[in-house]
Amino acid sequence: MNWSGSNDRAPSSPSSIRWGDGYYRQIPPLSAAAPTNWLIAKAPELYLYGVMAEAYRFQKDEARNQKWLADGMSFLQALMGQGDSQKTGGRPRRTAEDQAEATARDTPN
Repeated sequence: MNWSGSNDRAPSSPSSIRWGDGYYRQIPPLSAAAPTNWLIAKAPELYLYGVMAEAYRFQKDEARNQKWLADGMSFLQALMGQGDSQKTGGRPRRTAEDQAEATARDTPN
């Protein structure tokens, strides 16, 4: 179920609920009172990519702006993929089972 917002409120209507997507929440802003948040603790590089992209955008250097944006998106996708790969488990391959499957496949009927 997706709930968004800094107050973690329920969606306004039941039709806006999408099951199976997971839970997400807005990133708390940085301030003098709260100089850190969970994102800067986990992936400070994302802030660097964002700052560099904005700096080049300010300088009207579109090529470097796009490079930093692309690098930031790649890093973000890799970061998001980490969570997905940690949720699934796989059993180790069994050599005898693999050999039996290969033999059964290769044996003409």
